Amino acid sequence: MYWTKSVELELNGPGRLQKVRSTLEASECLKLWPNKQGIAYGEAKRVFRAVLRSGAPRQIARAAFIRAAEEAGIYVKKR
Repeated sequence: MYWTKSVELELNGPGRLQKVRSTLEASECLKLWPNKQGIAYGEAKRVFRAVLRSGAPRQIARAAFIRAAEEAGIYVKKR
């Protein structure tokens, strides 16, 4: 299921924006995460599992993804 608003972030380096549209895509992005020890990173993984397995609201996954990116120092384009 897609989010109502995508998230654009510089996961692959400065100036290289990547658009993430769903919890599944965000989950794949976490495999490339620069800091896998962060609190928000761990929370995002837990939230993603809940959304993908039990149908929890998708927007909580989007918010968790943004928090994890900010925690890791990844630029998130504001809309």
